[in-house]
Amino acid sequence: WVLGIKVTRDRAARKIILSQSLYVKDLVQKFAGHLTDITRRFDTPLSDSIVYDTSQCPAPESPEANEMTSYHAHYMSIIGALHWLLCTRVDLTYTVSVLSRFVNNPGMLHYKALQRVLAYLSSTSDMSLTLQATTGTPRGLDLYSDASWDSKFSTSGSLIQYNGAPVVWYSRLQRSVVHSTAEAEYVAASLACREGLFICELLEDLGQKTPKPIPLYLDCKSAIDMAFDPVAFKKTKHILREAFYLRDLVAREIFKPSHVPSRLQKADIFTKPLPRPLFVPARDSLLTATDENESPQ
Repeated sequence: WVLGIKVTRDRAARKIILSQSLYVKDLVQKFAGHLTDITRRFDTPLSDSIVYDTSQCPAPESPEANEMTSYHAHYMSIIGALHWLLCTRVDLTYTVSVLSRFVNNPGMLHYKALQRVLAYLSSTSDMSLTLQATTGTPRGLDLYSDASWDSKFSTSGSLIQYNGAPVVWYSRLQRSVVHSTAEAEYVAASLACREGLFICELLEDLGQKTPKPIPLYLDCKSAIDMAFDPVAFKKTKHILREAFYLRDLVAREIFKPSHVPSRLQKADIFTKPLPRPLFVPARDSLLTATDENESPQ
């Protein structure tokens, strides 16, 4: 056990399994008395038919604000607990990112969404993150980057794999307002490269050389074209720093943007709430990641 994470090593199968099932069960039991939907079963942690935003937060001194006073402390406690759960539960990344945005003033709709998350955890408490040892030639790093352009600020999502195993994943709001899907994807790719460069240098400090250029998988061909175009100033002058940064890394052959079909974009689960037919296979693929999961080249 390491900081509440159960580490199981299967030497024969060359696997390491990371589990927080005990932490999940304690969390659900702790807040079960405050939640009305805890007995329901959900296959996804967040509804794909509801868009959560600040317009659903209660106005000061309103009846809903007074009602939410008694739930506010529970909301903050659960959000804080879920952040630690992201160490192994890759499938909660987008959900926790969204619901954390309303921690200062959650509405009843946000609180019900949190109830759904705990109900989802109650039925999936035994899920764990499985890492498989490399068979054959090590692949090194693979970066997957995606973005959703559905609000004022787009959402960036990224997955970094090392020899087929997930080592970094996140879902974040972009700080720049962009004008197209291509620009949202480009900004997301720039952020992913920053994370990827840190992991690359960390591995080199540990004596693990990373083959270059490192694959950067995007499902937007326009964003890939922008990464290779050194003179597309008019199209990217409002996101100039991200544009220069990514083009510099590509020109130095540290990263190589490549197109991947949307169905193979592993970072898609970090950018939007997916319906069940898409979410479940994506979740299972990430949680049971092995070296046999081939890169989309």
